[in-house]
Amino acid sequence: MTNRYESPKTSQKPASLKQDSFMRIQKYQYWGFYGGLIITVGSVILGSSTSQLIWDSVLDATGTIGVLMLFVSIGSILPLSIWGFVKGYRESRRK
Repeated sequence: MTNRYESPKTSQKPASLKQDSFMRIQKYQYWGFYGGLIITVGSVILGSSTSQLIWDSVLDATGTIGVLMLFVSIGSILPLSIWGFVKGYRESRRK
């Protein structure tokens, strides 16, 4: 009789500390991407419905910050994604 509450046996090794930290960093970088996207879209929508000079300059600055957040997060997500793809491909070829 087996213990049904026992954790399943797997042959997969746990992720290394380096790989685990990369995955955590990448998760937080997606927050920057979605935050920048929300800021950019929100400033465009609010900017099209108002016509006050000071408000427009604030929205332009906010939109610029949102676009910068998008570019920085894309620039930091892509290398980690490419690295993960190449590493996974190499490991699959080894077996």
